[in-house]
Amino acid sequence: MSVRDGLLAVLSLGQGYGLQLHSELAARAPHRRPVNVGQIYSTLERLARSGLVEPAGTTVDSLPLYRLTDTGAAAARFWMSEPVLDGLPEWTEMLDQVLVTSSIDPVAAKTMSERYRRWWERDLAGTRSEV
Repeated sequence: MSVRDGLLAVLSLGQGYGLQLHSELAARAPHRRPVNVGQIYSTLERLARSGLVEPAGTTVDSLPLYRLTDTGAAAARFWMSEPVLDGLPEWTEMLDQVLVTSSIDPVAAKTMSERYRRWWERDLAGTRSEV
């Protein structure tokens, strides 16, 4: 799964800290091996540098909290509404996108699943017409 997009989607629910976000991703895509927690923090740093997340204070244990910026919220909404169709969709990436989205916004996940289905139907029809 794109850790970037998964983190943005989870942060659309509200602010969080690294280990919490790591657990959320694992729970929302249980078929995947967990992402290294260090990758979560490095991705959060990149997201902050690109203006998609920002610091949101700290927890009572002094862990840094992150939240989406307006740009990050728009990117999360886009990822949770539009299938990733760069050429042939990669099966596990498609599954990740649908599962994570369905755990956050079931209506968006249904729409996205229907869009993926239509893409696959068109692709299949094109393959059959070539034979």
